[in-house]
Amino acid sequence: MFLAIDRGLSNVDFFLKDNNEEKFWVEDNAKFVNEHDLLRYIDSLTSSLPISKVGLSGGKSKTILSDNSIWEYTSEIDAFCIGAKKIYGFERGLVISCGTGTACAFADKGINSHLGGIANGGGFIHAFHKHFLNYSNIKKIHQLAANGNASNVDLLITEAVGNLGDLDPKLTAVNFGKLKDSNSYLDSDVSQAVMKMVGESIGTVAALYAHILGVTDVYLTGRTAQYPSVRNGIDSILATAKLSSVFIKESAKANVIGVMESLENYESNN
Repeated sequence: MFLAIDRGLSNVDFFLKDNNEEKFWVEDNAKFVNEHDLLRYIDSLTSSLPISKVGLSGGKSKTILSDNSIWEYTSEIDAFCIGAKKIYGFERGLVISCGTGTACAFADKGINSHLGGIANGGGFIHAFHKHFLNYSNIKKIHQLAANGNASNVDLLITEAVGNLGDLDPKLTAVNFGKLKDSNSYLDSDVSQAVMKMVGESIGTVAALYAHILGVTDVYLTGRTAQYPSVRNGIDSILATAKLSSVFIKESAKANVIGVMESLENYESNN
């Protein structure tokens, strides 16, 4: 029995596998006030279940590695690249990990290269809604954004300059541009605009890396990629660049799936 753990900044994902039986679950990172709390939680699992190997990745997870020989570490870049390859079945591709922040990597056969990233992601979305719109529950945040219209607060290209080459005139020219001279807005419009802005930022950096690497598909992982307004923002930019995003719901678990794959590969090679 193997236990894979991805310690993110917002969530901690767990994946327990025993032959063909699999169990996934997630805990809020706030549950673990410090590293000792997480270690105690893991120890409770290893002491009550016949776990032979523990794999760990994400955030500062390397700092809590035990001296116990059953522990194995997988870098965050390797984790989401290996997980994406397992889920999507590609051998060479650009992977964008959309989590609390956003990381970009190039997976080419057995080599996973970190390209860079941006600070925009789910962390910004949650913090903005909590402190400026007084929404903390993620389901309610989604509902709020779904009822909004970002074009009521964003200035679009068609409104700013008319036509601009081959660009979609409905793309954003200035985020929150209409609020420069107005104090009237709906929270739902602002919510959707924030989501869309994060998506457009992710889409822009993904498009740049895709053109540099000469690829046309962008493989998305992470929970933030599940947010509809974020995905719309990503896809609007990629479509303009004649690129496509690839995303399925399971890819939100790409990191912890990658850790499990690393554990199994380690065992088979040793």
